[in-house]
Amino acid sequence: PQLGTLEHAETGNQTVAGKVSVKIEKEKAGMNMELTVPGKSEAVVYIPGQYGMVEVNNTTVWDNGYVDNKMASYDGKEEGYNRFRLNGGTYRITSE
Repeated sequence: PQLGTLEHAETGNQTVAGKVSVKIEKEKAGMNMELTVPGKSEAVVYIPGQYGMVEVNNTTVWDNGYVDNKMASYDGKEEGYNRFRLNGGTYRITSE
């Protein structure tokens, strides 16, 4: 997500699989994201490549390169973004 001049954004929607929601807040050195993914579903999260550190629920998943973990799988790069796959659940993602 690129927030431009916004400091925060949030949205949510009820789907046939359950509630999907995301809240993103800009921080001085990065951003924080709260994400809810319905059970038995999967989300693909795009994090701007400028961030050298990404944590999901306090687990480091990216430290200037993928860190093997059980929280998120790395799904490659696309147009300056690092892609991560997350199973259904509630997540707090921090990037800096």
